[in-house]
Amino acid sequence: MDTKTLKKKTATPSATRAVSPDDLRRGDYVAVMHTTEQFVVRNDKSWGGELKVVSAKLFPYESGETFRVRAVCLPFVFTRVASGGYRTLDLRSHHLRRLDKAFGKLAFHAQRDKTADKKPGKGKKSCRKNRKGKKKGK
Repeated sequence: MDTKTLKKKTATPSATRAVSPDDLRRGDYVAVMHTTEQFVVRNDKSWGGELKVVSAKLFPYESGETFRVRAVCLPFVFTRVASGGYRTLDLRSHHLRRLDKAFGKLAFHAQRDKTADKKPGKGKKSCRKNRKGKKKGK
């Protein structure tokens, strides 16, 4: 992609949209906004104290990282991670937002290209010579 194409696609500001788990589809670009964790705590410091569950909203390190939905089997979403590999997200604790298609595609590929540069031999250009058509013994 050249820079002119990128500027045209992202010239208009867009916003993420809340997405219901039922509305997630293969090919969607999503990002984790926050996760909800539950902890069991005691009301007082004595051993006989009452237990209670407390929920906390956490903003994980990968908040804002672009994921591409590969498959949905509620409450799980199988995603492709831009930095390489796959990840299954549990929608009971991960709160996702759908990204605008142009933004999601741009961010996903930019994150992928950035991490490919760090991995030897995984970039766009390879050091290996094209051996197609060569036969052994020549």
